[in-house]
Amino acid sequence: MKNDKYDISFFLSDPTFINWVKNPSEPGEYFWSRWLEDHPEAKDNFYAARAIVLGIDFGEPGDTGKRKKEVFDNILLGIPALSREKAGGIRRIFPSQTMLFRAAAAVLFLFLTVTLFYKTGLFPGAEEGVAEVALVTKHNPHGQKMSFYLPDNSRVVLNAGSSLSYPQQFSGNTREVSLTGEAYFDVQHDTTKRFIVQCGDIRTRVHGTAFNVKAYEGEEINIALERGSVSVTSASGPEASFLLSPGEKLTVKNNFGQSHISAFNFEEEFGWKEGILVFRDTDMEEFIRKTERWYDVNITTEGLDGKHWEISGSFRHKSLETVMESLEFTSGVSYTIRDKEVLIYENSEPDNN
Repeated sequence: MKNDKYDISFFLSDPTFINWVKNPSEPGEYFWSRWLEDHPEAKDNFYAARAIVLGIDFGEPGDTGKRKKEVFDNILLGIPALSREKAGGIRRIFPSQTMLFRAAAAVLFLFLTVTLFYKTGLFPGAEEGVAEVALVTKHNPHGQKMSFYLPDNSRVVLNAGSSLSYPQQFSGNTREVSLTGEAYFDVQHDTTKRFIVQCGDIRTRVHGTAFNVKAYEGEEINIALERGSVSVTSASGPEASFLLSPGEKLTVKNNFGQSHISAFNFEEEFGWKEGILVFRDTDMEEFIRKTERWYDVNITTEGLDGKHWEISGSFRHKSLETVMESLEFTSGVSYTIRDKEVLIYENSEPDNN
């Protein structure tokens, strides 16, 4: 499919697209991320249109807001693709030279108009200095995953039981986000704006790269690098700094009291975003944590204290029953599932009292 079918005006004339950019939602994030995967040739125009919409504030209800919306509508009407020429009732299919000049002029006019908005103070807060930036928080409950794009077009996949906070629009010379839980980041390259992931006391800095951060509360923190490079530091002492290369993982315990870099298994670190639940020599405590988050269940045990567990397995888009059957077969335990309650016990009847 030709790229010119999805030019900037295609997106700017779509109320659904504009509404999603101005008011992000999980269904919208899912729809447009899937749409981009199916239409990669439209990526540049998609991001350009998104940037234009983000740059134009429609304002609050009232005369000022209506005026700015009318100006925006007039800009759209100046783009030939949005006001097709007709001759004798037949729609023009191939653009004439005049139309091409008009299209170029419309794009230039759009750019100059947006610039003028900033220069003349038509945007709210232009004369008030730096306005307060709204904070967006994405939260995933247990049993769910989410994929979405940040304001700089960096892609994020957020794992179950995780949350990510970021400004509605990045400003200054950094792009800073705050993570609790686990997320995969594919960061847009920008040497002028360093990308920073804050996880409690740990800061991971990049310019453009792909990496995974796992930082659930009360658990060790893991940063695994797929490509590019990242540096990891402590926001407050003790002084510590690590530089990772592709294929390396940093594990941090006790606020850098115990930290080391190692090679990692790709599926184990990145498989979750493809729907793969992975266990590698996992003890029962970690098995329970991961399974509870993955399937949104509550797991209790009976009669398993004092035993040493090394649970391994890889489950791609498998049910909870399949995982528990594998555990039963390999570890010599039994289980019951009642709604969202799971009981794991020794190979004998559980205590029902």
